[in-house]
Amino acid sequence: MTPGSFGLGGAAVAAALASRGIGITQALGVGIGIQALETLVSIAAGSAGAAYLARLNPVVRRWTARVAVVGGSAGLAAALGFLVVALS
Repeated sequence: MTPGSFGLGGAAVAAALASRGIGITQALGVGIGIQALETLVSIAAGSAGAAYLARLNPVVRRWTARVAVVGGSAGLAAALGFLVVALS
């Protein structure tokens, strides 16, 4: 068990797909993809909530914009790294 059950959902998807006759490498890839999609949705929902709460205070708004830029850049870098590894 890891913090936030990271990998547990992907392993469950991989096990379910493998039991239906799909190869373990393809099933594991789908499990990792579903975990990535869940993470992306969580980040988007959290960002929308932070933007809503930050709209009232100008100081908080500036810091929220800075954090969003850094977080977005890190997310794009991670996605690019994943695509490079996946396409290799």
